[in-house]
Amino acid sequence: MRIGCGRVSTRDQHPEAQHDALTAAGCEVIFIDKASGKLASRPELSKALLVANRPKDQLVVTKLDRLGRSLEHRRAAGVAADQGWNPVSYNTVRSIVTALDPAMTTLARDGAAAFRDIFELVYRRRADHPNAMWQVDHTQLDILIDDGGTAKRPWLTVVLDDCSRAVPGYTVNLGAPSALNTSGAAPSDLDQIRSRVADVRYSRDPLCRSRQRLRQ
Repeated sequence: MRIGCGRVSTRDQHPEAQHDALTAAGCEVIFIDKASGKLASRPELSKALLVANRPKDQLVVTKLDRLGRSLEHRRAAGVAADQGWNPVSYNTVRSIVTALDPAMTTLARDGAAAFRDIFELVYRRRADHPNAMWQVDHTQLDILIDDGGTAKRPWLTVVLDDCSRAVPGYTVNLGAPSALNTSGAAPSDLDQIRSRVADVRYSRDPLCRSRQRLRQ
């Protein structure tokens, strides 16, 4: 069943136009409030929501602003009423909301999933040939080493060629990963290592393998 919902302000006491539009849309039951859109109390809207309680029921409005000017303003008005504060104007709430970071308003209104879909951009670089880009991975090994009477788990730092997946260098340290340890994992003779990596013909990256075949 279609349930119509409308609203006319106190300055516009002629709901016939909305009533006719909702009737033409196939609404069997119609509720129309006579109140300002900034008010939190909407008795006819509450009745419409109570009636539209079945899975296939539809709530129909002629315009979205007929439901109310602003959900944020209605919430602010409700908080002000609960605290006994002076009523906050719609323009004040609107100026505050429009000045907020769009990312934050999306997070507050639509949740974390919508925020990630819109504002979190993932950029993945892909190497076209060996030695174009190296990766550095750190892994704490599941072994214990006696360091002066103290058992410690060592860290394995591996330098990995992004295209060929060859390992130009690695190091094992008892200290946590750092820039110094990473520099120790990088090969000292870069020219020799680059020539070795360039000779690697096997790769787990199918895109890199296809590019290598083309160059061969």
